[in-house]
Amino acid sequence: MSHMLTMLPLLLCLLLCPAKTEALDLSRNLPTSARDMEYYYQHQHPESLPGMLRAFDKSRRFAQGELRLITAAFLAEIFKQEPEQARQLLDQAKTMSPEAQRMFTWAVHLSGQNALKNALNNLPASQDKALQLQLAHSPTPLERWDICSSSAVLHMYWGAFFANADQRYLDAMIDAALLHARLKAQGLVQDPRYKRSMEVAASLYEMSPRHKAVRDRLEERREGLSAPERETITLILKH
Repeated sequence: MSHMLTMLPLLLCLLLCPAKTEALDLSRNLPTSARDMEYYYQHQHPESLPGMLRAFDKSRRFAQGELRLITAAFLAEIFKQEPEQARQLLDQAKTMSPEAQRMFTWAVHLSGQNALKNALNNLPASQDKALQLQLAHSPTPLERWDICSSSAVLHMYWGAFFANADQRYLDAMIDAALLHARLKAQGLVQDPRYKRSMEVAASLYEMSPRHKAVRDRLEERREGLSAPERETITLILKH
């Protein structure tokens, strides 16, 4: 996953034309570390989570803000389904770095599980005033975050999807790809959502060969669409 969009020159040309084709910024791709989460929903091994998170922490991955948020989105979905496992992981967090503790605080926030908030009192970094201010201005759940606002939010949606293949996150990404189709058909290439929605479509193109759940949902959603929307979905599925 370290070169997530390197397969995309043809797709990008087709999606962007007649507008000027622009290369996506590869430095904004899904971080390499996220490959450890990518197949989690297919191979559920909860016992692997403590070791995976400690390995991330040991290599200072959580010092990267974007990976911190992707992992938080991933864990938030697990916290919703497995509150006992959440408490065990939060207990482990006491011996982890401040960056990891901030990540866990984000995970609890995004999960919306108020019952877990007491466990955060044992994490000194969770009480950081700047972090608390960020949380106060950040909606929950994740579906309230605008997927077309930044690459980081798109990557958070993938992180959440990797936890359990929740179709809500996949549908939100497909909706953004369909938005791109409509904007292009209307000639609204200067719309600020245009390039971001194209980036979402490109990520679906990259993920669809690796994940049957992604391919199947794209096929389902293709039915009943307008011609521009259907063409975009067909392009995403064309491998």
